[in-house]
Amino acid sequence: MKKFDYKSCAVIYNPISTKFDLTVAHDICLSLYKAGIQEVRFQKSKQQGHTVELIQENNDCDLIVTLGGDGTVGEAYRAFDQIEQHAVYAHLGMGTTNDMAINFHLIRNDPLQSLKILMDRGEEKQVDTLKMNGKSFAYISAFGYLSYIPYMTKQSLKKKIGHSAYIATALPYLMNFEKLNIDYEIDGKTHNIDCHLGMISNFEESAGVVLHPEADPTDGKFEVLFLKKITPSGFLRVFPQYLKKKIDLNEFSEFIDVIQTDNLKITFHDLPKYDLDNDGDRAYADLTQEKNTITYTTGKKIKVLMLNQNNHVK
Repeated sequence: MKKFDYKSCAVIYNPISTKFDLTVAHDICLSLYKAGIQEVRFQKSKQQGHTVELIQENNDCDLIVTLGGDGTVGEAYRAFDQIEQHAVYAHLGMGTTNDMAINFHLIRNDPLQSLKILMDRGEEKQVDTLKMNGKSFAYISAFGYLSYIPYMTKQSLKKKIGHSAYIATALPYLMNFEKLNIDYEIDGKTHNIDCHLGMISNFEESAGVVLHPEADPTDGKFEVLFLKKITPSGFLRVFPQYLKKKIDLNEFSEFIDVIQTDNLKITFHDLPKYDLDNDGDRAYADLTQEKNTITYTTGKKIKVLMLNQNNHVK
């Protein structure tokens, strides 16, 4: 028995971050046809931002599947935020880090197996978008220490050495521990702290590391992380967990604050040296001494085909 009543599907692929060819297209078609889909459209994203346009043009389909990196998901969320969603959305991770493959409980860089699993065990979920000053993003916004590395890393280097490109790009900045004095306001209460790094997310994995294993992207809230200080001993404690791609934040509560909320306002008394990062791309927050406030909220729900956490592919 077919699990879904999808009849048409648009497959949007990023040729830069994927190794898409006729063989992959053939195998995707077979999986979709076996699931009862009768019409498959392949659409090539030609430049950054083109996925937004392609999703809006193909919203008449029952299902839209993107193949690409985490930035592709950010573009998909922005597209659906601007229209009334008809097509259910799914993503197959084929980028460098592929946080969203893990966050959707699928497999990094194995789109065919992920698609088969989705068609067999996937469930439609109403997933929250996040907003920074009214602009939508999918899963991560960050400022401060090393947060700028994703958008600084050159695509050509990522194609050559994969995820190691981020490490190579980060090396000159490892000792750049800028300290930012900020006010943050939640539920009308304001707190003042010094911090090196801030991260806002509603999924479990960011930057290739599981930070919030209990995060629920459907609960109308998001997780906020503030790294208040960095010491050599603290770095040595965190680093082994980082190598295992999972950090237990409870073990580092003396210098990391974690808060769950649905509203956050940050006022920067010290401006970050580099722009914020949203979903691996430069956020263009345009902060100045006069315009130094950022507001985070949850946005509209997007219908996403993904696995339940209990069905997480190991």
